Amino acid sequence: MQGARGWASRDTTRLVFRAGSRALSMLAVVAAAATTTGVATASSTWAVHSGAAQSAADDWPMFHHDATHSGVATDPATGATAAAAGLTLKWRTALGSKIESSPAVVYNPTLGKTLVYIQTWSNRLVALDAATGSIVWSYAEPGGKGADSSPAVYGNTVYIGATFGHTLWAVDATTGSPVCSYKVSGRIVAAPVVADLGNGPEVFFGDTGLSETDNYGSEWAITGVGNPLGPCKLVWSFNGWGDTNNRTYPGSWSPPALAYDSNQRPILVMDSSQPDSSIYALDARNGAEIWRYQTATFGDLDVGAGATITAPGVNGFADGEVYIPGKNQVMYALDLMTGAVTWQFRMSKMIHVYVNSVSTPAVVGNAVFVAYGYGMWQFNATTGSVIWYTGTAAPVGGMILSSPAIGGAIGDQAVYSNDTAGGITAYSEASGASLWHDTIAQPFYSSDAVSDGMVFTGGMDGAVYAFGP
Repeated sequence: MQGARGWASRDTTRLVFRAGSRALSMLAVVAAAATTTGVATASSTWAVHSGAAQSAADDWPMFHHDATHSGVATDPATGATAAAAGLTLKWRTALGSKIESSPAVVYNPTLGKTLVYIQTWSNRLVALDAATGSIVWSYAEPGGKGADSSPAVYGNTVYIGATFGHTLWAVDATTGSPVCSYKVSGRIVAAPVVADLGNGPEVFFGDTGLSETDNYGSEWAITGVGNPLGPCKLVWSFNGWGDTNNRTYPGSWSPPALAYDSNQRPILVMDSSQPDSSIYALDARNGAEIWRYQTATFGDLDVGAGATITAPGVNGFADGEVYIPGKNQVMYALDLMTGAVTWQFRMSKMIHVYVNSVSTPAVVGNAVFVAYGYGMWQFNATTGSVIWYTGTAAPVGGMILSSPAIGGAIGDQAVYSNDTAGGITAYSEASGASLWHDTIAQPFYSSDAVSDGMVFTGGMDGAVYAFGP
């Protein structure tokens, strides 16, 4: 699910720890591709400095698709036309323990098949055949049960966080054998993000501290498999939280997002728990704070959702833009370089529903999609005006805590989301109309992955589901 939690927190003096020094070679990212109207899509592709292709174009390699959390796949088999014609359950595989983790879907060239990677509550990382649902391998992580971090796949390695094992694991994507691990100070709930800034793969993730009453957490950067410095070694850590409120120390629940600003500086955007309740931008090279924006100053109103980042120049924003909701039910657009608020909109005031907003947005062209309450929202990415909201005329049976996943070719896209009543719905990107809906017996907290012509998700009944035309 990523971000449906985030309660207690903790503080410290401003501290950034950096292990070693690294020279940054030329930064490169291929920004969102511009349409003929000059408005770019949100889909981003990272340039790989090692020269090795990391994933196929149809892959969904990490939470919300990529390092910027675009949440967008362009496979026409999952578009609005296909959804309106009706999707069917292609397979269901029971894994024996509830699933809050969201799947990653990546083609494995060694095995010659696409695999679905997902973690269960019982600390079991599982790879399934995307075509059949059969289990290819599984890896049982040591430590207390209760895992809900989502996997990230980079090259032939799967990275996954263990909640009560307090460990980030690197596992061979083909065999399921552990490669290396890095133990941190607390529970890893958020999904890791993996990218190469020029010196080999690095893994970015946060922890939330030891417990709800001991939330002294940090944000971490470690080397990935294939990094010249060796795998699973500390690059830097950050716990310079701005608001400690009588020495109550925050941590981070949110999956970090990574992008480049207009100065070609790699920026990691992540959030903190209460009482800090802030959005942070860190220099991804060294963990130095660039800016901080506090969304709330009282109550359990931390920021648990992930940010979605658009590239400089997209929709007229020269520096790039950050889209993210806080648990104060406000949707924010912030300048990527400065943290200045471009616009904000309080969703609860419009619909009079007061629940946590924990869905990571998706961006297509000039539209921002996010779930809140009992429906899906579309905002104008430039102005923040509401284009449509589905929860008034056609609310789903339960709250939507998952993050929207968008599939289909431009002009024929569907927005997929799950709800806590066990429903999965495809909405029209253009109008918000419900194109297709199915209901499973147990709630969904997992967010969908759209890849290989299908929609994949995990249920609280302990099963992984694949839907397709």
